[in-house]
Amino acid sequence: MNYSEYPYYTNQGWINPKNPASRFTFLEDSYQGSGGYATGAYLIPNKREKQVDFEVRKMRSRIINHFKPIVDGMVTPIFRGSPTREFGNEDITMSQAEAVAMFLSDCDGSGTSFEDFMKKCARSSRKYDSTFVLIDNKAITGYLTEADLQERNNLPYLVNITPDRIVEVSMDEAGNVRDIQWITYEIVEDVGKVPVDVFWSATHWRKEVKGEIIEQAENELGFVPVFPLYPCDNEDYTTDPMPYGLSFSLASIQYNLFNLASAINQIAEDQAYSILCFPGEAAELTLGTNNALVGYGKDGNEPKFISPDAGQLDTLYDKLFTGMVNEMYSTASMNHLRTFQQSADSKRLDNERTYEVLIDFREQIATLDKKLIASLGLYLGVDLEYSVSYPHNFGIKNLEQDIEVFGALQGTAPTEVISEIVKRIKNASLTGNSPEKMEALDLIIDNYYKLLNTEPVAEEQVAVEDEEPTN
Repeated sequence: MNYSEYPYYTNQGWINPKNPASRFTFLEDSYQGSGGYATGAYLIPNKREKQVDFEVRKMRSRIINHFKPIVDGMVTPIFRGSPTREFGNEDITMSQAEAVAMFLSDCDGSGTSFEDFMKKCARSSRKYDSTFVLIDNKAITGYLTEADLQERNNLPYLVNITPDRIVEVSMDEAGNVRDIQWITYEIVEDVGKVPVDVFWSATHWRKEVKGEIIEQAENELGFVPVFPLYPCDNEDYTTDPMPYGLSFSLASIQYNLFNLASAINQIAEDQAYSILCFPGEAAELTLGTNNALVGYGKDGNEPKFISPDAGQLDTLYDKLFTGMVNEMYSTASMNHLRTFQQSADSKRLDNERTYEVLIDFREQIATLDKKLIASLGLYLGVDLEYSVSYPHNFGIKNLEQDIEVFGALQGTAPTEVISEIVKRIKNASLTGNSPEKMEALDLIIDNYYKLLNTEPVAEEQVAVEDEEPTN
């Protein structure tokens, strides 16, 4: 019998995030710090904890969100600069070229540029371990109406289908979607917003409301215009098109951190205070921070305070909590997001791992980018010759790069620039020194390069200035 089967746990409003039905809600809550983190429902009640005590602990709970900066840290560097796009068609018509330009500036009918849309998809992929993108020019998804499409001259639009809305999806061994069902919403007159099931296959598409087909048609494309985006190459599309990946592991660590932080707070707030012990006749034993323990010792002994051992708190925080935070960033290869002392070799290895993660994801994004533009060409009736390159300079510096730049700039760059590079090399190399010593080294570096930048006074000029004036 597991925790979720105990009546005690189910009655206390505890949410089990490992329930597959709660998986994507749990990932979204982990990113936003919302849901069970905001209400305390992600706390696991202790077996001997009373309901009222658990409610107080839920009220005291707070989340220190490490999941969001890690997810953003895996996306933002790739979009630090704009990708380079090149179209090589010479036979493209003016109207087709204008359609491509309009699509790049507004790809979803809401004014979102193609670049911003790709960034949103990348964040969804990192957050949920996968995401899917539909390209279509029909009003079958509940996002654009027929009037909207006519205003866009039936230009295709994109929809990011996040995994939390997907009911079922199957893929072939090449990673192409064979069929997919997801839930969207439409406004129905006299009813309001209703859920609609959308089905796509290589031969047809249809929409259903409560199992009743309300619209269907043949798929003239001959393939499903839905494309996946994974943080890294999915090795088994056919059996697991929406795999449990790194993000779920990271969110699970944050879930444990949330519960551990609550335990630490409970000990600190309820148990870590001194208790006044007053000798005398034994009385009803009531412990707390605003009363005394009476009947402790013999009459005539002086009152004194007793305190719990601080070792338990130290162990929970210094070894367990801090260790789990370190594990979270190390697992994600995102140690550069934190400030801590490490050797130059360790920092270099961390940065290499980070680059590998970012480069892999950058290639996945570029592949999706090219598939979407190729599909756009099909809708426009032109085979677009297209290439794209996303930035490879992620803004993550390492010691070797600084040394290379230092060598190249010697004698050509302003001395303040050289000084800053030398400081970075010094900080990466001389770990373990006191802050005072590091500041002293900075001062020495600044003074040295100021001296190099000072124009020396000619000896003849000095001799003349030292002479006494003659009358």
